[in-house]
Amino acid sequence: MALVLEQINVEGLAQLSYIVGDDKAGVAAIIDPRRDVDVYLQRAREIGVRLIASVETHIHADFVSGSHELKARMGVPIYGGKTEDYQFDVHQLQEGDKIHIGSVTLRALHTPGHTPEHISLLIYDSKQGEEPFGLFTGDTLFNLDVGRPDLLGGGTEKKLAAQLYHTLFDKMLPLGDRIEIYPCHGAGSACGKSIGDRRQSTIGNERIFNPALQERSESEFVEWIMSEMPEPPRHYARLKKVNAKGAPVVGCPPTLQPLTPDEFQQKMQEHGSD
Repeated sequence: MALVLEQINVEGLAQLSYIVGDDKAGVAAIIDPRRDVDVYLQRAREIGVRLIASVETHIHADFVSGSHELKARMGVPIYGGKTEDYQFDVHQLQEGDKIHIGSVTLRALHTPGHTPEHISLLIYDSKQGEEPFGLFTGDTLFNLDVGRPDLLGGGTEKKLAAQLYHTLFDKMLPLGDRIEIYPCHGAGSACGKSIGDRRQSTIGNERIFNPALQERSESEFVEWIMSEMPEPPRHYARLKKVNAKGAPVVGCPPTLQPLTPDEFQQKMQEHGSD
């Protein structure tokens, strides 16, 4: 074996993260980790890999990122897109930058539209040739939908919508129909208008069935995507600030020290029995 590629779904949030790496080399990365990172640490132990990178495709607004938790607990370095909005130490990836994970390589594409700093990650496996076989699309391209350009607000909506158009039609579609796509969300997430049920797709499938990828001019696309846009969830703005600053580290649950019967009775009397 060599290639590791596993998707982890957070029920209720429709949030998708990924463990990707090379079990022969004993290394892996996490893409868009959730805050409860025990699932990654446990799976890494089971596979027998060391986590060497935590990659955020963008500054998330719908869930608290687990990148800081991984860094605090395992020393895993954090990677993200290029922006001054990050208020912590992050390796900022620009177009073409690569992360090598044994026989697996991730190459960054700057894919603005949902957010200005958004990156997507092409995945290469040296055992499958020199061409990429998949793309981690973050919140840019989903099954039957694309990322909303209106969540930042502040008058940036149309500018981001135009950027999203060029990301989709000038960068993603030319990658070819065979490219598998691995998004950050499935059905139920408010990061798209109406995300489809499939948690994985291909460029070819989306070219045919995704309404956002039908032939339009830039102005027609902007008008289409901004029409009938639902209200953003109210907590998104607050979570965006939390993730830009870096979420406080929760750490492991504390180990409770044993008490004698007398000590237990004293504690009960001090704090009350309710």
